Amino acid sequence: MTSHEGQTRRWFRSGTPWVWLTGAAIGVSLLAMLAVVVMLAWQGGAICGRNPCGSSR
Repeated sequence: MTSHEGQTRRWFRSGTPWVWLTGAAIGVSLLAMLAVVVMLAWQGGAICGRNPCGSSR
């Protein structure tokens, strides 16, 4: 085993990459939830607006 492999192994055992991966997963999840909320608000505005779906009533 080379010293580089040993350093990588120690780095993985320290848990640092898992913290970053968890943070990235949380960030992606939050962005997805925000996109869903924006999409619901956008569609809700079209349905619940003063003139829904272009009707002329």
